Amino acid sequence: HKKYHYVFREYPDSKVITVDDDLIYPRNTVERLLSLSYQYPDTVCGNVIRKIHMDGNSFSVYRKWTKVFTMPVNSSLQNVAIGCGGIYYPPHWYGEELFDWKIISEHCPSADDLWLKANELKRRVKVTGGGEFYPRPIELPQTQNNSLQKKNNGKTNLNDKQWKSLNELWKLDELYCINGK
Repeated sequence: HKKYHYVFREYPDSKVITVDDDLIYPRNTVERLLSLSYQYPDTVCGNVIRKIHMDGNSFSVYRKWTKVFTMPVNSSLQNVAIGCGGIYYPPHWYGEELFDWKIISEHCPSADDLWLKANELKRRVKVTGGGEFYPRPIELPQTQNNSLQKKNNGKTNLNDKQWKSLNELWKLDELYCINGK
């Protein structure tokens, strides 16, 4: 959460791009995000997007949220920008609740992408992307042994637990069904 917290707090009028610090990115990562932001100025833009899926009126498990490979990705509340591809955020997209460390630590301590998505849903901020333009960024050696990605998507499956907790707190499924798609 620290990669966005301080910059959003101190520079609310700024456009912000976040990346994961344990990966090596293609040279045109920032260029692609800025290009998308010019087309969709009030939208969160990501190079890697997942699409939320529902089972009836409930969220599907995270592993069923499919990666989107088409170009361009339509702007939608269904889309989730994934940090490993780099993400562009427009100014003023968030509210004060984004900075609530008590809620973060209780409900979503290790899934910043999901915390940001929950806040996007609450404020009806859409997400778009240019499709996944590379299979994967290059992982820096020795950084993935204890990575959040392994904890959140691996055997412990923390993404589903944290998303469920946020959903129970904020009724995200109701917001999504009313405003989504």
